[in-house]
Amino acid sequence: VLSFTGSSITAASKTNLGEDYPSHCVALAKSLCSLTYFDESLVWAKKACEAEPNNQHFRIVLADAHFLAGDCDRACKMY
Repeated sequence: VLSFTGSSITAASKTNLGEDYPSHCVALAKSLCSLTYFDESLVWAKKACEAEPNNQHFRIVLADAHFLAGDCDRACKMY
């Protein structure tokens, strides 16, 4: 089982990526969805939205992750 939520990955990403961190978080979230790691995808999509709360693209990725993880009600409220 793969784990993408470790604090070492998060800390390294924030330190090394700076302003690109949210974009990389959402890219990882999209990749994880493609690999059917929906719960892990939610973690990274939330990080992207926390870093850039007004970014509509990131919010759509988060809504998609909720939908694919089975939380259709929450996803529909976000769309």
